[in-house]
Amino acid sequence: MKKLRTILLMGLAAIIAVSSAIGGTLAYLTDTESAVNVMTVGSVKIEQHEYQRAEGVAHKNTVDAPAKEGDLVPYVQDQMLLPAVPSGDYPYTAEPSDLFYWGYYTDGNGGNGLWDDSKLKNVIDKMVFVENKGNTDAYFRTLIAFECPEELTVGDAGTGDDIGINVNSGYEASSEACYIDIDGVRYDVRCFTYGNWNDGILSSGETARPSLLQIVLNHKATNEDVALFGEKYDVHVISQAVQADGFADAETALNEAFGAFEVNNVAEWFGGKEYIKKWSGTADISWYNDVDTEFTLTTSEQLAGLADLVDAGNTFEGKTITLTGNVDLYAEDENGEPVSFEPIGCFSENKAFEGTFDGQGHTIFNLYQNGWALANGYWDGPEYGMGFFGLLENATVKNVNFENPSLPTEANIIGVVAGGVANCVLENINITGAYLGNHSWYSGGVVGWAEGDVKLVNCDIDETSVVSSQWGDFNNANGGLIGGIDPASTIYLKDCDVACVIDAYNDVTSAYEWYSYRSCGMLIGDTGQMDDPDGNNVGDAIAPNVTCENVTVTYGDWANYHYCEFGSSNYPFCRVEAGESTGAYGNARVGEYTDANGNKVVDDNHVHNSGEKHNELIVFDQLYGGESGDRYCTYGTATHPGVTVVYNNK
Repeated sequence: MKKLRTILLMGLAAIIAVSSAIGGTLAYLTDTESAVNVMTVGSVKIEQHEYQRAEGVAHKNTVDAPAKEGDLVPYVQDQMLLPAVPSGDYPYTAEPSDLFYWGYYTDGNGGNGLWDDSKLKNVIDKMVFVENKGNTDAYFRTLIAFECPEELTVGDAGTGDDIGINVNSGYEASSEACYIDIDGVRYDVRCFTYGNWNDGILSSGETARPSLLQIVLNHKATNEDVALFGEKYDVHVISQAVQADGFADAETALNEAFGAFEVNNVAEWFGGKEYIKKWSGTADISWYNDVDTEFTLTTSEQLAGLADLVDAGNTFEGKTITLTGNVDLYAEDENGEPVSFEPIGCFSENKAFEGTFDGQGHTIFNLYQNGWALANGYWDGPEYGMGFFGLLENATVKNVNFENPSLPTEANIIGVVAGGVANCVLENINITGAYLGNHSWYSGGVVGWAEGDVKLVNCDIDETSVVSSQWGDFNNANGGLIGGIDPASTIYLKDCDVACVIDAYNDVTSAYEWYSYRSCGMLIGDTGQMDDPDGNNVGDAIAPNVTCENVTVTYGDWANYHYCEFGSSNYPFCRVEAGESTGAYGNARVGEYTDANGNKVVDDNHVHNSGEKHNELIVFDQLYGGESGDRYCTYGTATHPGVTVVYNNK
């Protein structure tokens, strides 16, 4: 069994509160070969023992001649799980008369049924005991994580499950499993609460009968099934205990001390993470009907089906879509290339989602859209919108997180949540690890283009996200929240935290001396308005129709952009820092150099001619950029009422 990392059970305040109430201490999982995997709260001391029968010990004995010392030996780790070899139609169940009495190994002389060795070969014994070594009576439960590749199931091998388990019916087993990922391996986790003896209390000095007894792989398993496990089969086990005094029952005590048996807690206890099934690349619309107004979706396939339904003309006006769990939108085609998730709604055909989408705090992982690969030519112009939603009108999107979305394209309107929105509310949205790569038109961390009455409330995008573009000028805008807005729109931003990287060029790269980033901003890339009192096409971007309340913008070191000059070509300046299209871009003198991540960079060994600028610092420091009609040369705006700016690049 792999060693488990040290873990934290809960927030420190909660630990102190529980420990103080119970009057004891907290023990953690340790990361040593000799440690047993136990977690305790209160004045409790338990030990977990894992055994298997010694060679030659039969699967049954008698009450008068129970197990003696030496009949069980420590469980041998890293055993292979091979298909069972049954005799005839042996039903994978222990005969009621075939009991193994634990004798020496437990208090009392109870027994449990084991599978008959003569009728079922390749069974693995793994008998998990818990011993109360302290002076306090305790409640306890044992959590068992069975390695279980996605194609297989855990349960009763006799009724078709692939991985059969023989467990003690005297424990209260969880009705459902939790699925977690430990070091890239999927595990099916079951909870067994000691409950059918002595009101579920393990008295001081006693050892309980084992929860798990045996494991077997169904005899119908194929060579491909066996290969899924590699060279060994892993089962991780944790036992949790809390003193019984002061609690009504085991469930109440254990849940208060450690938290409920639910996937986030389980993942933390085992040092893993929730397992989320990846998208198959297909769409499912079987969940939809024309009568209901509320729909709950649980899979990536159903979300892809939502895109198909909106594309077919269903607006979902007056209807609510609720997401009931985390989903992973990553899929690969037969060539191993990522599959693009079709946006929900489309600009080009004016097909919008007009309902309510409630993520209930869940996360959508790995949204991927490649503008060159999507149907309908999404790369081909501003009338197309890319994002989880292509187009939203009179809609509400709330309580949803996006982790590691990636949207590379050529010429489009793109935003993680939506390409375009009109008269919409977006609230309680968190974006991390985003990459938006757009060579023209509008890129926004949350929304590409907004018009009408639009509200963004508690919408955050973190420092691991990049809103990228080839230029920071003509027909192109980058915004941390919104790429561009209709000048006549009304925008309300509240409780938003913006720390993403704005990857854009300064105008000096285009042979201009404006030293301006034009249509780029940490909040909005292009407000469509500028202050030009002299009428010379040079002024500041303005945002008179944008209201901010408790908005925070944070700049990182990335904002300290530097530029080098290389002659009088059309593109004499090059940005030094790596980015979407940093580097030579059309300048033959510089050549093409890339860093370890494949980004174009200026060669460290470059040489300047006399008078050429070297490593010129042009800091990115603006909340808004703006243009107005054909007047392009504007400066950004660095401040706005209701916005707190934090400079971590000074």
